[in-house]
Amino acid sequence: AERQLYDKRLEEFRTWYMNEQSKKMAAESRGAVYRISTIEVCSWLDKLRKVASCPWYQEDYDMSLGGEPVKLRTVKEKAIEYARKNKKLLIFTAHKNTAEQLGTILDSVVPGKKAGFIHGSISMAYRYKLMDEFQDPNSSLSVLVMTARTGSESYTLTEAKGVILYDLEFNAKQIEQCYSRAVRLGQKDEVEVSWLIGVDTIDANMHALVLSK
Repeated sequence: AERQLYDKRLEEFRTWYMNEQSKKMAAESRGAVYRISTIEVCSWLDKLRKVASCPWYQEDYDMSLGGEPVKLRTVKEKAIEYARKNKKLLIFTAHKNTAEQLGTILDSVVPGKKAGFIHGSISMAYRYKLMDEFQDPNSSLSVLVMTARTGSESYTLTEAKGVILYDLEFNAKQIEQCYSRAVRLGQKDEVEVSWLIGVDTIDANMHALVLSK
């Protein structure tokens, strides 16, 4: 189901882009100028990123094909693994909807353990309440999901012993800032940092771009 949806969206992007190229060539043959919209290109890239990241909430995802999306399954397994070790897990995503979905789903994965999410629309008071709870070693809040833009700076979350970069941003420095919430002064333990990269998707392109920076 994931592969089918990603290939479908990629073909839609290809069709749109080829149509734009035809318009540009036609304009040039008339001596006119036609510019392919950078904003539209970025919009298509964002669509591909969301399909690679969180396909299950896309309207045309075919649930009938069965099976959980691999990234979601991987995160669930990690949440269970860390909860059993009584360790806490910090997850970063580029998308607000993904943060909400993951926070809600992971909240019911391990009995007696909770998950929460933070993005730009969450009030500052509630953000600090969640982070204080996460930093309490005796609290049942074991998983905190944050958007990269909201959670990548200033906060200290050293109770996290694992960090998952669920999907990537184009800004390499921002990604480094994400896992630096846990890997910072006050951290007394080794922190496992995992990058989730969908094979043969835009994830791999973005990973290469980030490493090049």
